[in-house]
Amino acid sequence: MNPLKSFRVGEWRVEPTLNQIFRDSDPEQAVRLEPKAMQVLVHLAERAGEVVDKESVIRDVWEGAFVTNEVLTNAIWELRRALGDDARTSVFIQTIPKRGYRLVSPVSGLADAPLPPPPKGSRAWAAALLAAGLLSLPVWLLWPEPPRTPVTRFAVSLSEPLAPFYLPAVAASPDGRTVVYAAASGLFLRAMDRMDSAFLPGTEGGHGPFFSPDGNSIGFFAGRKLKRVEARGGSPPTELTPVGAPRGASWGSDGFIYFSPASDSGLLRIPDNGGEVEVVTELDEGRGEWTHRWPEVLPGAGAVLVTVAHSELSSFDEADIVAVDLSTGEQRLVLEGASFGRYVEGRLLYARDGAILEAPFDAAALETRGPSRVLLEGVKLYSINGAAQVSAARDLLVYVPEASGREPTRLLWSDREGRREALLEEARILYDPALSPDGSKIAVSMVTEGNSDLWLYDRERETFSRLTSSGGEEEHPLFAPGGREIAYDYSMAGPFRLFSRTIDGAGEPRSLGGEGGSEIPESYSADGKLLVLSEASFETGFDLRILELADLTRRPFLATPFDERSARFSPDGRFVAYSSNESGKNEIYATSFPEPGARLSVSAAGGEHPRWTRGGKEILFLSNDGVMAVEIETAGGLKAGKPRRLFPYRPPLPQLEGAYRSPYDVSSDGERFLLVEGGEDPAAHRLHVVVNWREER
Repeated sequence: MNPLKSFRVGEWRVEPTLNQIFRDSDPEQAVRLEPKAMQVLVHLAERAGEVVDKESVIRDVWEGAFVTNEVLTNAIWELRRALGDDARTSVFIQTIPKRGYRLVSPVSGLADAPLPPPPKGSRAWAAALLAAGLLSLPVWLLWPEPPRTPVTRFAVSLSEPLAPFYLPAVAASPDGRTVVYAAASGLFLRAMDRMDSAFLPGTEGGHGPFFSPDGNSIGFFAGRKLKRVEARGGSPPTELTPVGAPRGASWGSDGFIYFSPASDSGLLRIPDNGGEVEVVTELDEGRGEWTHRWPEVLPGAGAVLVTVAHSELSSFDEADIVAVDLSTGEQRLVLEGASFGRYVEGRLLYARDGAILEAPFDAAALETRGPSRVLLEGVKLYSINGAAQVSAARDLLVYVPEASGREPTRLLWSDREGRREALLEEARILYDPALSPDGSKIAVSMVTEGNSDLWLYDRERETFSRLTSSGGEEEHPLFAPGGREIAYDYSMAGPFRLFSRTIDGAGEPRSLGGEGGSEIPESYSADGKLLVLSEASFETGFDLRILELADLTRRPFLATPFDERSARFSPDGRFVAYSSNESGKNEIYATSFPEPGARLSVSAAGGEHPRWTRGGKEILFLSNDGVMAVEIETAGGLKAGKPRRLFPYRPPLPQLEGAYRSPYDVSSDGERFLLVEGGEDPAAHRLHVVVNWREER
């Protein structure tokens, strides 16, 4: 790298040879930087205004030494702290998600000069090692240490896959002797001295498990309820309170369960035996806060750690971990650029930059007491909401490993008899397929480099073209009548918002408004003037709303205490078919439009994703048995025939709360079916366990 003399970055004078910076408002007061942090600043200053990838910084600053991204992340954090910068506002250093960093402040006065010499002294060798790339490691690691209890690692294979990873799927008991995990069918308990797991009856659909302080009970979410169940079993779960799309819970020794009831809410608490719900934290809208999530009650229940995210963040690497004093309500910043804080006997574990880190933590003073280090890499993280699949207690740490990659999916054609043929030769990771009205094009959400964007497949030319390329997630494409425009969802770590754009990619995407919970486009009216959408609500779950595209106004259509979604207009616009879980499982119903009237029950044994055929004489849908068909009569009121199975089909992708996915679409005449197959996540079939993890160095 090209060394520099003193230069200026905004209001700061930088003296590389002194490892110091001076602010114009206080020119006599120096702020000292670690040598490597200074070299990172020099490196960025040489390329001011450019996006500098992480690999380039590590290669040039650490000169080929093997270091992890955490070392660079710590250096960037130190620079921001010294400069008075903020990852959200980025006055000096801007994070470019999945790429690197950019120095956005003006730079002047660049000139060649020697870099600062290595530190001198009786332990210069240790300082040199730190400067060579071990910046994030405590100095005591460089000295001999007494023998330690050996660290033991092993994997646990699961007989059925884990639940989707939008909530933590695994939790270790406080004594470190038991693990509970959420599988596809419900919660399972695994004692570390046993070779098998035991199902907890009554926990079907359970997710996000967490232990009581004594380890005798387990809290979890299921059916949009916060529940508890005894770890030893023998009695049915107890319902505590309704929730929306929850974002974590923690059980305090004060007899309260602290939980985040929705993706855009503050923190609440409820007595662990049920009772009145109390507000613990409220979102500070003036600071742009949109979520408080992943609570962790500290010992003695005097404070709780919570992840705070702001509306402008591009990933949860830009969130903050905040400690809330439960007696005063005072909030104290613990870590910037971190999420999913977990406390274990003097250590704070947290997620950042795709890894789990740890730092010494004083639970009484509510602050870290030393530098962080990487504890685990290769842990399953759900980047869009900050969930980390890791839990630790005493000498036991358990986590879900990030697999080498999800099994590719395939797009297939099927006729009504189930005869299938491959549509694409190349397997990709995709979902939410949508056919254009004339059937010539297919829009999909496709995962590339860990991010989902919209792509368009031209059937005649057999080519893919990209429609979106933002740093956020684009999902649920829906063709407008005429096939020249697509509505879709967009999220940059926050709630999903509606947008539309032309299929030729010309111009900028058009915002379709919305400011409440996540919205999902479901169906256009035949004239293209209306859009029925589902919106996530904390109070009532998913509701159906009607969007007037001319002025972007919204009005309610169906709102009950249950989930209504997957809605479709009939071809003549007189009816709407949709799914609801009011019976305890998803079933298909139909009602009149523009005002809902008497409901028609369409399915009989479960159903999702209804599709009308041309003429409105039939509704097709998915059930556990496969693709189903029901004849519909509309003369003199809605009437439905008996559901019949056309052919067997099991959707490969789980239905995610908040951002559920569609695995198929149907041609307008109902004769051809576009199916997604494959896509299983190998990470869902095993757990990794580390015994004596605190001895890990």
